[in-house]
Amino acid sequence: MKTMLDQAFTRRLRFIVDFPFPGTEEREAMWRRMLRPDQSRDLDFARLARLSLTGGSIQNIAINSAFLAARAGGLVTMPIVLEAARGEFVKMEKPINPADFRWLESAGGTA
Repeated sequence: MKTMLDQAFTRRLRFIVDFPFPGTEEREAMWRRMLRPDQSRDLDFARLARLSLTGGSIQNIAINSAFLAARAGGLVTMPIVLEAARGEFVKMEKPINPADFRWLESAGGTA
């Protein structure tokens, strides 16, 4: 990302903070923090952590999952999280691997 900035612009910045892309363990910890156990059911955090996402995207998905669950009148479940994740991937124009969303398809959600 830093290479995409103009050098003249970069020189004028007082501080540049590097946020490295989170690894699988960090992503799993983020998923666990953002999807509360009292409001979710049967989540596969290890599987969610395999989705290549930043912390900001994980937060967006967690929030959208909560809204989707509230609209459905239930708890946050894997199909709901994967539906929200699919929306985030589309928003970011990121390629979608169909295997990542098989749970959603087998649960009768939209693919």
